Amino acid sequence: MWGETPRRVLNTECSRGESLHNALPKLTPTDIKRIAGQLREYLVRMRSLTSPVMERWDGQTLARNIALYKPLPSNHWRQYSNCATDSELRLNLSLAIEDNLDLDTMHRFMAKMPSGVPFTFAHGNIGTSSVMVEDGNFVGLTNWKLCGFYPSWWEFVNCCTIMSDQFPPEFGDEDALEWFNIYHAIREWPRDPETVAKLNEYLNRVTDLSDATDPDHRCTIQ
Repeated sequence: MWGETPRRVLNTECSRGESLHNALPKLTPTDIKRIAGQLREYLVRMRSLTSPVMERWDGQTLARNIALYKPLPSNHWRQYSNCATDSELRLNLSLAIEDNLDLDTMHRFMAKMPSGVPFTFAHGNIGTSSVMVEDGNFVGLTNWKLCGFYPSWWEFVNCCTIMSDQFPPEFGDEDALEWFNIYHAIREWPRDPETVAKLNEYLNRVTDLSDATDPDHRCTIQ
């Protein structure tokens, strides 16, 4: 498939083999560990490509990636835009939760978002159906329509767990994974008691003296 803009050309080829989803019943734990290691090396090479702006490969906004951005009503006061800074990324992500939290709680939570810069090239949708394998080895990725320059932690956060669980600790970003899982819960199930409990525990966790918060402070779900 070819796509073209004044700045970039994307050329992808059909991968041989079969999807990880279809191959899983035939794979051993050793095979899965090997495939995860090969996928990690592939993603490391992709991470070397960076952009000053968070955007799709063709320069369009990443709003089509509904895992990252929940669709907003067409009459919303603001729509998602391409980001160049962490502050702009926080603003984008806050749009989908601003009606679910009181303003103070939202600001406290969004302030804890891990830095997303530099924005690195990522596939954007790594699941068992997009990972291709052959003879117990990783051979490529399919379905590149969401690829682009994402927060540096996004590929790990959004990767299928059967692969990411095999990645070494230095490759992952557990802080970003925890933060985004809570963000997703606030976005999708804001009134669920489990969401409220996780958010309170997260915000009141003292990581160092400079970040200490009042242990009696409780978030307010709208």
